[in-house]
Amino acid sequence: MNLQLVTPLTGLLFILVFGGLAAVRQQGLSLQFTLEGLALTAIATALIFLAGVPVNPVFFLIVIYLVTMRSRWLVDLGNFLSQRRLHGAALAAFDLAQRLWPDPMGRLLACIGKGVAYLKAGSPEQAVETLQDALARLPSGIHPRYEAGCRYNLGLAYRRSGREEEANREFYRVLAVDEDSLFAIAARTALRQGPSAGREDEDMPVEESDQ
Repeated sequence: MNLQLVTPLTGLLFILVFGGLAAVRQQGLSLQFTLEGLALTAIATALIFLAGVPVNPVFFLIVIYLVTMRSRWLVDLGNFLSQRRLHGAALAAFDLAQRLWPDPMGRLLACIGKGVAYLKAGSPEQAVETLQDALARLPSGIHPRYEAGCRYNLGLAYRRSGREEEANREFYRVLAVDEDSLFAIAARTALRQGPSAGREDEDMPVEESDQ
């Protein structure tokens, strides 16, 4: 095989693999991810064959990952920091993920992660506002666990704000959306324990890792 073809083939394989993973996770197809990946691969190909500039395939793989998956690894970073109670740094990571022109799924994950971070930071009203915004951004064709996770954490935010009726409504909606998920199990527990459980309920990220 012509070694000059390794880098373009690496780009195409990356698009196929990560696009396939998104399909398996039922996150919906991202036209933005595909176009960005193809554009970077086209630039690398032009550098190699038109300008005669060698592009190391390993270096190119790192670049295409960091660029196309920028919102996802920032969400992972935000979740990591939030779990370690580094709330300010976590919120900054989620804010950056939202500002770097993410695709619809990346924007949703960043928004939900930010809402959970507000919950962990003890700011339930800000969590309510953020998670309501996330619900308004739900892309079509995604797995119901994403809506279930958003509604479960919204229910916790309502409960910690003293809005028990609204909290219970969201917990019941979790059961209606995805009754077999971990969020449904947590919602049933929250409904059974009632407001006395309050701050002992566990806020849960939608995904620990998206890569």
